[in-house]
Amino acid sequence: MTGPINFVLMAAAYSAILHFLKSGKFDLAEYKTPSVRCCLESITRGFLIGLFALAGFIFCILPGLIVQSLYLFPLLLILDKKLTFWEAMEESRKKVQKNLWGFVGFSC
Repeated sequence: MTGPINFVLMAAAYSAILHFLKSGKFDLAEYKTPSVRCCLESITRGFLIGLFALAGFIFCILPGLIVQSLYLFPLLLILDKKLTFWEAMEESRKKVQKNLWGFVGFSC
């Protein structure tokens, strides 16, 4: 599993990318770090997905890949739509299930 600092750094990087995509410009003065709530949500998300993926890999490799694929987007949903970690994980799962095998191939 990856450490909590990595989750916070990923949240900061995604926050900068989302700001750039919305505004069309990248300015370090306008760059904002994620709030404490977003950091805690991203740490919780990271540990929970890690545990799910570990359980999937213990049983077999394919379930681990499926679990990893189902939860590709929660961090972006937490940052962009201000969802809680569980709401973001559910939204990611619902969206990915529509084309599950395409996302499994993408995440491999």
